[in-house]
Amino acid sequence: MYRIGRRSKLWYRKPRFLNRKKQKLLAPSIQHRLDSHIRIVKKIFFLLPVTKINLETASFDVQKIKNPEIKGDEYQKGALYEYENLKSYLIDREHALCQLCNEKSTHGNTFRIHHIIPRKDGGTDRVDNLALLHEKCHAKLHELNLHDVLKKNREFKPETFMSSIRFKLFEELKKVCDNLSISFGYITKIRRHDLKLEKSHHTDAFVIAEGISQKRAFPFKIIQKRKNKRSLQLNRKGFKPSIRKHRYKYQPKDEVIIENKKYEVVGVFNKGDWIRVKNSSGLFNFSTKKIENHYYVNEWQFIPLLKKWVFLPTKG
Repeated sequence: MYRIGRRSKLWYRKPRFLNRKKQKLLAPSIQHRLDSHIRIVKKIFFLLPVTKINLETASFDVQKIKNPEIKGDEYQKGALYEYENLKSYLIDREHALCQLCNEKSTHGNTFRIHHIIPRKDGGTDRVDNLALLHEKCHAKLHELNLHDVLKKNREFKPETFMSSIRFKLFEELKKVCDNLSISFGYITKIRRHDLKLEKSHHTDAFVIAEGISQKRAFPFKIIQKRKNKRSLQLNRKGFKPSIRKHRYKYQPKDEVIIENKKYEVVGVFNKGDWIRVKNSSGLFNFSTKKIENHYYVNEWQFIPLLKKWVFLPTKG
């Protein structure tokens, strides 16, 4: 009675019939990746005199990729259709065999569902990312670190991401450059075959940019360096958790010369008196007093992939 009476007394509330606008919001993870793409494009505009953007966009049918013959109401019937639960589907898919020892279940050794790509590494709960293991085999897999033994199924994150942000990406790039044109995958394929080029991401980028006989640059990957390592400190001996805000002279991704050898900085510890570095041989700890030269790496790194990378940082 009191609740009904309280809800009826709404005369002091402001009218809400004009502010209910439907907003097309993206998931935070997708929004972050979209912002990263826009940020890289703006950085390239800052470095190079770009006058036009050619954007290849597409909408991917993931179910069609998995099953080219799918049609009609089959789209409404997922992988678990007519199965009692997830485990029963996996048992049928794997023919009741463990994916590690390739043997059937025995008394006292039941099946366990395992993520092939762990959740912490970006794995999903899709059935393609799940494996069927005996309880003993599951314990053995973690104990002996046999994660690479299991066959990793294809994830469709890039296709899903592209289908989700293609219109939003066009709108955001239009704000960066007015001279924007859209292309499609089948056009890129035709042009690539005409030029007799191999299939790769950097080749597709060359074709999308209307390349014909120009001299091509080496493909490279872009790494963004964090300016602040705001890690949460938990072990504070009785004090509440705190976010590390102090910045040391030696930052991750920097280059240092110690005993005439080049290392990449991983981090510092012991209040900045010791430094942790790595190279092709592994991880090492040195006192900061042993550092002979220090090369500071800026926010962005452009690393060629097809030839030896020559490091040209600023000496600090």
